[in-house]
Amino acid sequence: MLNLFRFTLLLPVLIPTLTAAAPECRLQNMFCESFETLSITGRNDAASEPKISTVRAYDGKYALHVVGAGGGYNRQFFKVPLTETPFAKRHFGRAMVWLSDKNARDADFTLLQLAGPATTQSGAPEGVEVALRGRVDGRYDHLFSNYDTYPVKHNSAGKEWSTDCWQHPAFSDAKPPANTYRLPKNQWFCLAWSVDVERDHLAFWLDGERLEDITINGEGQGCVAHAQADKWLAPSELTYLGIGIEQYHKTAKPRELFIDDIALSQSPLPCPVSQAPMAGGDVGQ
Repeated sequence: MLNLFRFTLLLPVLIPTLTAAAPECRLQNMFCESFETLSITGRNDAASEPKISTVRAYDGKYALHVVGAGGGYNRQFFKVPLTETPFAKRHFGRAMVWLSDKNARDADFTLLQLAGPATTQSGAPEGVEVALRGRVDGRYDHLFSNYDTYPVKHNSAGKEWSTDCWQHPAFSDAKPPANTYRLPKNQWFCLAWSVDVERDHLAFWLDGERLEDITINGEGQGCVAHAQADKWLAPSELTYLGIGIEQYHKTAKPRELFIDDIALSQSPLPCPVSQAPMAGGDVGQ
């Protein structure tokens, strides 16, 4: 199988185009990455970088192998730059993920992050980054939506701008959320999302099932801090997509996963044939 990477546009841009094999990547306005060549377009963002591995792959011979070290903050993200691409304002995305059951139901971690600079309308100081996230809650290893803002450079005004907001499916300490929100272990599953920064929108699908309870349109269930009156104000544009493991807690244990067949499009993306099809519809529906 040839490398599943292609970036095809209706108008020419200064972005490389490589050979693609998957049928979806012959569509217009699409980005794909299957890690079948070392000439991958994203970049790693970690002290201990994710590695391309032959241990297991959803498609072809290779996938990205990510290990979260645990024991405090660490981030092992594969990052796809989105600035000056068709995907900086709105897009549909999809990735195949294999999550190990080792240290299952441990501390939470971020699996997917879509980030960029805060808008001036939000009131945030210059240098604040906004993150829209698909995060895994370690109580049941279920997916939930998370929003956070944090400084990425020195803020001369010394003004704090804290949020850290959440949107969970229905659950309690005694009752887990519906199975559709809980990530499978030791098998490939299809994680899909849609994002629209102009509508403050974020939505997820798991193996083709839309996760209605964690869909966001400007506001979630609550926030740790209230600098934006609990509003989920998306960035002015998405500068990158990060996928992998970001851990936060000193008590966190190592977590391990594999990622394959990342795809971005301006139209809804189906899960692979062996998975249930992703529901269609426009962003925000």
